[in-house]
Amino acid sequence: MSSQQFIKNVLTEEQRTSLIHLASRYNEKVNWDAILVGVSGLPSDWIMCTVGPITVGISPKGKIHS
Repeated sequence: MSSQQFIKNVLTEEQRTSLIHLASRYNEKVNWDAILVGVSGLPSDWIMCTVGPITVGISPKGKIHS
């Protein structure tokens, strides 16, 4: 299993959808290899990633926090 497939399987459907929509908003592609899970004091089920000009945290329910 590639790292991209692994991270997609670890994320909730809501996180994947939010991330894809956010990337689309900034005309960017999702860099699945750059997604961090449970870092910077975030709960272990949150992700952190950079999309376009912003770095965001995304909750398991797909809520985006910058």
